[in-house]
Amino acid sequence: MMIPGYSGGKSVTVESTFATFVADMAMQSSICSHLGAAANSFCPKCEVTKGEVAVGTKRNKEKTVETRKKIALEKTVTGMKKLQTVTGIKGDENPILNLSFDPHENIPTGILHVIHLGVTKQLLSVMSKNDRKSLLQLYIKDLCPKLGNKFVDYLGSRQGKDFKSFIQIAPFAAKFSGQPQSIFKATLKLAKLHKVLCAGGPIEVPAQDYVSAALEVGSVLATPKLHALLHMAKDQDQHGPLIMLNEDKFESSHKHIREGLFKQNNLARGRDTARAQYKRLLLQHLMTGGFVPDIRNNSWRQAGDCVLQGQDALQILNGTTVKKQTFPKLTMADRDERGKLIVNNKTSTYNCIKTSDGDTIRKNEAFVANGVVKVFIRGLKSGEDETIEIREVISRGVSQTLGVDKFILGRNEKLTMPNNIKKIHTLCACDLNGCTVGTFTSTTKLEQQEVEVKNLKVKHRTSIIYINDFKAM
Repeated sequence: MMIPGYSGGKSVTVESTFATFVADMAMQSSICSHLGAAANSFCPKCEVTKGEVAVGTKRNKEKTVETRKKIALEKTVTGMKKLQTVTGIKGDENPILNLSFDPHENIPTGILHVIHLGVTKQLLSVMSKNDRKSLLQLYIKDLCPKLGNKFVDYLGSRQGKDFKSFIQIAPFAAKFSGQPQSIFKATLKLAKLHKVLCAGGPIEVPAQDYVSAALEVGSVLATPKLHALLHMAKDQDQHGPLIMLNEDKFESSHKHIREGLFKQNNLARGRDTARAQYKRLLLQHLMTGGFVPDIRNNSWRQAGDCVLQGQDALQILNGTTVKKQTFPKLTMADRDERGKLIVNNKTSTYNCIKTSDGDTIRKNEAFVANGVVKVFIRGLKSGEDETIEIREVISRGVSQTLGVDKFILGRNEKLTMPNNIKKIHTLCACDLNGCTVGTFTSTTKLEQQEVEVKNLKVKHRTSIIYINDFKAM
């Protein structure tokens, strides 16, 4: 496609092309003229039937075009549907098949819908259906507080970022809550696969390992999403690291479409939505310094300075919040009769410290200072003197079941605040420390009445910690 444009002070012509589509499984099937994951032949990349997980015979554009012609030549509706069911191909018009682009081979498998919203969600659904559900929910909240205490109960309303957070603590949650060995093994393989995938490393072996572990859990996990994992290694070899083709940034733009849906009379939704998106993208183009053609003068024009300098409006247009600059309140310093400052030598404590990278280290979290691992307890400040209370690591080992490093902690010590520190992602080794689960009572309001609710809580005895090697970027 040839598009007129303006660059370097002169008119130019831009030739647009594309190498691939970023799509979920449903849209990928639609582009390939495939019936979708619910069909008997469910994969748009190869020929397999329901219940099969191994990769089958590769599909290609030429065979799909030939199948569509056969479907069109069928004289009865019954014969047409039977052919579609057997082949998994539908006979609708598809202009993409007229191009040199082969959609079966050149559309990569997406991480968001296959990993986060796919196999992870399915595995977690199996984990929540046994008698260890309450303990599983307790340890998920303890290991990753932002997931809340109802994460397992409302899996259908969770976003991909929530399942991404869960993957990184899944082996620990499965082990601490006493999940069956097959499920624990599956969470371990999935966490390793996810870390390699986010780092852009080779995933053929980790993907096959997880598929084997998932099948040991049961046939309930033998789904189209599990099969799609086996296509990821080839997709990454062809398109590069799949993390660079993640669907997250495209999914986040859906909010602009949803906002427009509520500002219509619903008489022509498709037309009105497309027109609203066109106007928004044109406005964004103008506010970022883009040029538009001026038909009257046969030239190209740009927005004025008053528009280009409106960065707050641009941030609102892009869907980001504008942070207002706040200034600390000024207070009068304490002085003596001669006007000299009175230094307050009272000791104050604080519960977190900041690293040079901007990470926050809280109580019982580890950091590295001068090549030595330490665990932060609290900070102490008296006048201009600043010290921190830490726990030294007295020995180091490796967990045989989790395959991660473990540190045995010593007694508390104080030291001067170090300069260059780096955070290490750690968590309490509840299985080795003998941490217990207790019940505590809290008060909440139910129908305008205060009622007492009993909740579970982990009582930690932090003398041994694990390094969370499954933490991804």
